[in-house]
Amino acid sequence: MSMDTKCLSVLRALFFPPRCASCGEFLQEHLLDTEPRALCEACRRKWEYAKLAVCKRCGEELSQCRCLPSPLGKAGVSTLLKMVSYDKGRDSVAKRCILCLKRKNSDAVFGFFSEQLAALLKGYLDETYTSEKSVLVTYVPRGRKNLLQSGVDQSERLARGVADYLGCDFARLIERSRGHDGEHKRMGGDARFAHAYKAFRSANYDVKAINKSYRCLVLVDDVVTTGASLAACAQLLEPRFGGRIVCLSLARTEKT
Repeated sequence: MSMDTKCLSVLRALFFPPRCASCGEFLQEHLLDTEPRALCEACRRKWEYAKLAVCKRCGEELSQCRCLPSPLGKAGVSTLLKMVSYDKGRDSVAKRCILCLKRKNSDAVFGFFSEQLAALLKGYLDETYTSEKSVLVTYVPRGRKNLLQSGVDQSERLARGVADYLGCDFARLIERSRGHDGEHKRMGGDARFAHAYKAFRSANYDVKAINKSYRCLVLVDDVVTTGASLAACAQLLEPRFGGRIVCLSLARTEKT
């Protein structure tokens, strides 16, 4: 980092002090750090503790759990990698961090959580003897209305960050369908899945080139609830892609 860049970082921290992505407290103790922080020390400890949660189905830690929701399995997904449990009805560090990602376009916050996801994916790639060079990272695109309101597509930024950290390639393979941009998160049952399958379409890309260069496709989303969005995107990709499809998410709603 050059001297000018360091000075700019210090000035930015002085005039626009960074806040914790979870509790909102100023991160004043890190003003002179060259690496921006996303969480205060107390919230970082809570985040690390949340990562120790276990899957209610198999009993493994979530980072080691390979339980696959039925819709994802039917869509051709090989595995779902997730980091923490998410409950939208309960206040937690995980919930507050997810909301921060959806609302604020912070380099420090996205840098931190992208690195967390990259480490999770790296463990899986090592476990399956998969080279980073054979991995292509893509994402579940956010709806246009929410994108215009917040100015950020959190899944895209996370996917780009993961690709940068691991040295993988990144591509935009899925687009939002026009006329089906409404939110389906408030829908229930079959209506939610039916809407999700209409909400996405394949982007223009060279199918032959992708199949020739990559053996693993990583589909990134910030949080998984029913898995409808991931399943819809995977269903578009699976018939055209000859390798494995892996879903990667920060949080997963756990069901008993």
